[in-house]
Amino acid sequence: MSEPAERALVNTALKGRMTAKKVLNQIPVNVSLRTVQRVLQENKYIDFGLLKARPSFSTDHVKARFKWCKANSKKVMEDWRRVVFTDEKWFVLDGPDGQAKFSGTGASP
Repeated sequence: MSEPAERALVNTALKGRMTAKKVLNQIPVNVSLRTVQRVLQENKYIDFGLLKARPSFSTDHVKARFKWCKANSKKVMEDWRRVVFTDEKWFVLDGPDGQAKFSGTGASP
């Protein structure tokens, strides 16, 4: 991969958190996905790792969560010890094992 193409790839990846596949689709270079992944992993300015799956929230979800938080903010620690949180979910993002990769600028995904 040429140096200008590598710079274009890195600059595209630094614009926002996206998968290596999306970076590849945004640059006019004929290289493999694995080459893009390798270049991103070797670059010291890009944090490249597994993307943590999480659903996006609509405006209604955000308002409902905020309302719930305000209503429950006065509970004492003993009340919270009796709460069972069961909101864990597995999301398949980029294949059968859910191992989607991301690139970013070091901020947590």
